[in-house]
Amino acid sequence: MAGRVSAKRSLRIVGALLVAGFGALLGYFVWNTYSNPSLIHSYPLTLGSAKWIAPQTEAPQGYFRKSLYLPRKVTHAWIKVVAPDSYTLTVNGQGVAKKTFHAVNIGGLHDITPYLRTGKNVISVLVRRVTYPGTSKILVEGVYVDNLNQETRFVSDETWKVKTVEERQGSGIILWTSTSFDDGNWPTAKVLGPSDKERIYPLNVEYGATEESVTAIEIPPTHPELILNAPSGAWIWYPDPEVRTAHFRKSLDLSRGVREVWIRLAASQRYNLEVNGVHVASTNESISPSSSTESQTTSLTNVVTATTPINPVSPLSSSPTTSSTSQV
Repeated sequence: MAGRVSAKRSLRIVGALLVAGFGALLGYFVWNTYSNPSLIHSYPLTLGSAKWIAPQTEAPQGYFRKSLYLPRKVTHAWIKVVAPDSYTLTVNGQGVAKKTFHAVNIGGLHDITPYLRTGKNVISVLVRRVTYPGTSKILVEGVYVDNLNQETRFVSDETWKVKTVEERQGSGIILWTSTSFDDGNWPTAKVLGPSDKERIYPLNVEYGATEESVTAIEIPPTHPELILNAPSGAWIWYPDPEVRTAHFRKSLDLSRGVREVWIRLAASQRYNLEVNGVHVASTNESISPSSSTESQTTSLTNVVTATTPINPVSPLSSSPTTSSTSQV
């Protein structure tokens, strides 16, 4: 494993099937953050071919819409958004994120997998610019991967629709963020220029930070790689199909400590996650216990760096008490 170094740590997962990619996934994130300390302080936000777009008429507030038509089920999707002052991101009428950082271009990276569906989808971004003169505008880059592993990328460009005032339809029942809303009469966005035209602040900027303190912020959000990359692990399970509960164990060698450790896993049944005997997570009640596509991401940084090393165990072992199927 790429991230192996020395001081033994033990991770134990009790439940049905765990996402087998656990070893590779966790090892990668431990190695990546240790080898690249700068990632702890800021996560640079690049947006490829995305362009700044704005309303045709300058206005401090903009209602931006983009329709996507998905022929197959989406297994993984994310979106990057940059806007001045503040933005509110909505997908198919469901609120995804709201970010505010006055007087600068603030960016965000968001997992939108749970919000997309087959057929028509609508990405909506409300931008409010309140601290200094100028028009509302956005930069957007997104990716979705379907169940045939085909990747599609979309960016902010002249195909987006935008209005400077909020509209509703159907006697006020149909909101502008809804897939039922007809934006056929909306004007298309005006392209202002490429994404490198202005400074974009890193992803871990917190509200209230000053320009001088931005690079000193050390409290990171979820590591970007956890959102950008789909789970890569294989499903693992106890060989006896009659067993309904299994105990999965994995040991990692970590010398000199680590800066960040994350685990993302899914299971066919409810589970408990322990690190060095410390309980750190259980199945999220919002996730269906029978789902094989939904997963949870948990930070292990505080547990791994704060606990006392224990004796190593075998690379992977499971003991049945009562089994099922899982993926890490």
